[in-house]
Amino acid sequence: MIRFEYEYPARVKTKTGETIEFDPANNGAHRGLLERQLDKWRAAHPEAKAAGLEFIDRDRHVAVLVDRQASSVDMRDDSSLEINLSAEHSKPSKGAEVQAVYETKYPGYRLTVFHPYEGKALLEQLSDAQATARAQIATELGLHDWDLRVSPLKDGGWKVLLDGGITYQPSKMDARMEKACLTVGRLGWWFEADPDTGIVEIHPGEPPTFPKLVPFPFDRIGDPTVRDRTPFGIRLARPGEPGKPAFVDWTQSLGLLVAGLSGGGKALPMNARIPVPACDRFPDGWARNRDLKVGDRVYGRDGRIIPIANFSDIENRPVYRLTLSDGQKLECADSHLWTVSDSVMRRAMSDERGRERREQTIRLVSRLRVEADKVGTGVRGNRRRIAIDHGLPPNVTQQCAERHGLVGADGLCDVAELLRAVADERESYIMPGGAWAKTTDTTLTARQIAENPTPHGKCWGIRVAEPIDNPVADLPLGPYFLGAWLGDGISRVGAICLNDDDEPYMQPDILDSLGGAIRRSENGHGAHTWFYDMDDGRILVTELRKLGLYMDKHVPAAYLRASRNQRLALLQGLMDTDGTIGDRGSCELCFTNRRLAETSLELIRSLGIVAGMSAGPAGYTRDGEHVDAGTRYRIGFTTTMPVFRLPRKRMLLPDITRPTQDWLYIVACEPTGEIAPVRCLNVATDDHLFLMGGFVPTHNSVTINDVTTLGIGTGAELYVIDHSTKATDYYWCRPWIADRGWGADSLLQTAGLLKWLLDDIEDGGERARAWKSHGWQNWYDDLSDEDKRRYPYRLIVVDELSQLTVGAKDATSLPKNPLPPVMERMFEQQVKALILSTLIRILQIGRAYGYRVVVATQIASSTTGMPPALRGNLGNKVIMGAKVNDAQKNLIFNIAKDVPDIPANVIDEGVSKGAGLSEMEGQPPYDFKSAFPMLGHHAGVAALGRALAERIGLPDGIGLDEYLDSLDKDTPSNPDFEQRVMERIRFPEAESYLRFPFLRAIKDKWDEAIDEYGGSPASDPDDGGDAGTAPAGEPVRPPAGPEPSGPLMDAAELARIMRQG
Repeated sequence: MIRFEYEYPARVKTKTGETIEFDPANNGAHRGLLERQLDKWRAAHPEAKAAGLEFIDRDRHVAVLVDRQASSVDMRDDSSLEINLSAEHSKPSKGAEVQAVYETKYPGYRLTVFHPYEGKALLEQLSDAQATARAQIATELGLHDWDLRVSPLKDGGWKVLLDGGITYQPSKMDARMEKACLTVGRLGWWFEADPDTGIVEIHPGEPPTFPKLVPFPFDRIGDPTVRDRTPFGIRLARPGEPGKPAFVDWTQSLGLLVAGLSGGGKALPMNARIPVPACDRFPDGWARNRDLKVGDRVYGRDGRIIPIANFSDIENRPVYRLTLSDGQKLECADSHLWTVSDSVMRRAMSDERGRERREQTIRLVSRLRVEADKVGTGVRGNRRRIAIDHGLPPNVTQQCAERHGLVGADGLCDVAELLRAVADERESYIMPGGAWAKTTDTTLTARQIAENPTPHGKCWGIRVAEPIDNPVADLPLGPYFLGAWLGDGISRVGAICLNDDDEPYMQPDILDSLGGAIRRSENGHGAHTWFYDMDDGRILVTELRKLGLYMDKHVPAAYLRASRNQRLALLQGLMDTDGTIGDRGSCELCFTNRRLAETSLELIRSLGIVAGMSAGPAGYTRDGEHVDAGTRYRIGFTTTMPVFRLPRKRMLLPDITRPTQDWLYIVACEPTGEIAPVRCLNVATDDHLFLMGGFVPTHNSVTINDVTTLGIGTGAELYVIDHSTKATDYYWCRPWIADRGWGADSLLQTAGLLKWLLDDIEDGGERARAWKSHGWQNWYDDLSDEDKRRYPYRLIVVDELSQLTVGAKDATSLPKNPLPPVMERMFEQQVKALILSTLIRILQIGRAYGYRVVVATQIASSTTGMPPALRGNLGNKVIMGAKVNDAQKNLIFNIAKDVPDIPANVIDEGVSKGAGLSEMEGQPPYDFKSAFPMLGHHAGVAALGRALAERIGLPDGIGLDEYLDSLDKDTPSNPDFEQRVMERIRFPEAESYLRFPFLRAIKDKWDEAIDEYGGSPASDPDDGGDAGTAPAGEPVRPPAGPEPSGPLMDAAELARIMRQG
């Protein structure tokens, strides 16, 4: 607002000529006279045109006017201006407008204070560096420029003071301040924040890094202070400073998720073929994995050329073979990561219905959780009534309650628990990897794809890569001319046979591409053969010889790695001469020259087109007899790309293609039975994807062992659950595993052990009774030290989660006359469903009873065995690996954008091995490096085992020498030692049937099917051996080898039996 003063006279004349005191404040007639005077004064002073009378100062004979629609500016000192805001500008939303108006009006001044409710703002003079730093920091923090004040520090950094109305929240702002340090400075700048004062200081520095090796803290084995806060490595630290410990705070959450343990995820056999730009080392544009070096260039998913940043160590891994829908066969390691999509995920984003369905689901999940909170705990109800009361289909509550084991003996459910379970399931649909997720991609290993090859009844899809992008090549012959010659040229001379109808359209492009002229032509039946000369004097046949094309037609490597437009021109020449297109837009090339066919197929795929090739006999009829002409190779594809120039063919190209043309489908994924050396390629892109094979895009346990060792040292009861194929990873800690605490021989054993652990803390269990009798609510707070020794905390390690839970499905009924494979599959699905639901329940209630759970998996998504209900109860989360893509971060972390990436300098310095990202309950996100155990000449689990044996001791009956021999891979196995160890720790499978009685019904039905149809005895549904369903009470031993297949029957006999059934 702006204030004006009008001085009025002290006395005025009356009509009779006398003078009297002028009192407009109390005399109405005088007030009217003053208003008339003010009108005249305002007419003479336009700046006061909108000012109204505010009050009258009788002592000074002054009328005070105020313009409330305008702002006023007062000079406080030489460096600041105070603004009295107008009513229009006194709104929080007007800050940007006030800034723009006054910073433009007063150059050199910046808006530093904006208090709209007080009607005040402040402009101050800032240096350009100050203004830039303030704007950059504010942008990173998501604030306005005027929300913070910035002043320089002596060391070249900046002091930042937040406005009084803004509180510095470390959990939200630390990660953003890290980015601000990079923005205003460079890698290595760091900050200190005081939440109480709102002051942040940014200092210059060197980039944080890790040491080459983080030693395992052997001196802390047995230290009681690490029981509830277990260290497993160190955090990033600036050079010269010790790294703070990275630790798990079990008092905050009972769960730890360790993801991404494969190291790099792109493990390919050493002889795998990878497309590369043509060069002296790789003249044909292909390289073997074994021949590549750091710095060599490959192609990214977007087609760009990218350098190889580094390689993983070479290791021996099982090899899997993928067969794609276009006929390609690719081999990779079992742990190789593929970015894939299932049919529902692809469809979910393709129509408006999918988007609407996701929005409805978000609203439903929110409503159910609010209603669950209102209901509270302890309220039980009938599933159908719950569905009616809360607007759900009855079958939803019915099936969900059964899946999660929420139905009590009385047939009722806890209402709040059921509502939350339904909400969790529905939320899983819209989570990354869920059925209606916003992303159409997820990441799976080859092993996981093989275990679940057809989600929703259809194959996994790999998005087709973009065309590879190379610079324009200096080619000896124009690509369109060469394409036309490869299609209809004479291989021994530089001549092309053209149809007379097409020649007028093609000849100009041929001559322009060649840079030549027609020498002569020979007439044929409806066609002419055209001979050419080159304008620069070169001999055409000589150029063909130099390219190796004389009497050997193929697409040369130089052309296969030329620019996109050059490759397209070559394909256009091929298609105009030798290509065909059907009425529905399907294109085809046909050759009897295998080399030409294979290189043409490579050319088409390099342009990002899905193409397949088939082979069959070729021939023709002469004098009424069939003449064999060898093998015919047919390449088929559909595209909207202009692969023709010839008008009659180009007009048939479709405007759009089916969405299926954007995907390659994995029609088969199976182990080859071979174990071969593999290594991972790490490339310098955000998604870390590179192309292999036919231009297909592709993409650990130290931390767990560290946590396990310190847990054993502080008296934990250890339980190990793993897939039978990987169980040897935990042989080193078997002496300290609890009695009956081993659940890694079979899926059935795993389910039984988890159910025993759950039963012990639910009604009737020993721990449940103890807690109830003592009135204990929480293991951490209520138990004395003596009580904690009597009831030690339980550390449950669950490894290879996907192999334990992928494909989980509850059986709803038993089929009448099933074939053995049907029952085998049903048994496996049911056991996996029980593993998943029991584990979720342990995570939900186990913390109060001293349970801690470590879950390891490569990828954490619903499609790979980890639904939100499980992931949500694992409050501590880490991803192992220096280069983690955003998709994986989103799958693992709650707020992925706040989790910092491993700095590039750590990777460049070669100290990233063992590094990872973390999001820990009660701690800000941070990067870490795991501690690696080295003890004398012992390393890894051998060092951990030796240290435990020396510091904690071994159980009775186990000698130190025989235990150490068991850790030595070069020492033959001791059967007596193995038997003594396993008899104590192995959970009996017979008990699994006692704890899940209905499993016996499925098993009996399976046995009946085998008796009726023949085949091997019911075996472990996981690995085909007899370990999974050994007779009750009989110790489970590793399978000795394949069992006899049993009686076989031919197809007619099988059909007869099925008709009878």
